[in-house]
Amino acid sequence: SENPREAAARYRNEERNSIALHVLVAVRPPLDLVKQIIKLAPNTVSQETKDDMVPLHIAHDNGASQDVIDYLLKCEELYSLCVGVRDALDNERDGAFQIIQDWLADDQNPREIAARISDQDNYAPLHVLVAARPPLNLVKTIIELAPDTVYQLMNDGRKPFDIAIKSEAPSLDVLGYLLKCKELYCLCITALNGRYESD
Repeated sequence: SENPREAAARYRNEERNSIALHVLVAVRPPLDLVKQIIKLAPNTVSQETKDDMVPLHIAHDNGASQDVIDYLLKCEELYSLCVGVRDALDNERDGAFQIIQDWLADDQNPREIAARISDQDNYAPLHVLVAARPPLNLVKTIIELAPDTVYQLMNDGRKPFDIAIKSEAPSLDVLGYLLKCKELYCLCITALNGRYESD
């Protein structure tokens, strides 16, 4: 079951379409407190209010510290880099992949948080990245940071594997790895079905 602190961080006021992070960043909080809330619920970084404001906009408009604003920007940066590489021309992609590798190699960046952040359509960085025919090592790094995103359904019902296989000239290595990630689950289901059949 969900940790009650995580549930509280995700709680949404339906009337205002707001969450704890929206309210918190409006009162110029210390960075440590912002980090604690985001660690509990990373996706709240990209969630909008009824006025289409994300926490970064609210923080900026209410005079939050530069440390808080910079941290919110860093949390969304990986997703933006993945969108950039997906939309890049073929001859620009190697350089764009390297920029992502460098970002992930910097342990000052909020890597685990950033790898879990999703947009309004529930695209996480992994969903976006696999559409760009990335190198396998980059896919592995993202999955190590956010394993749950391998199974994360977008609003249209697709998973990263579904996006990767429909991309132009998909990488067999990447497809194989994505399949391997869910292999244990499939084996457990097979074992479970076999047990019921033998009972």
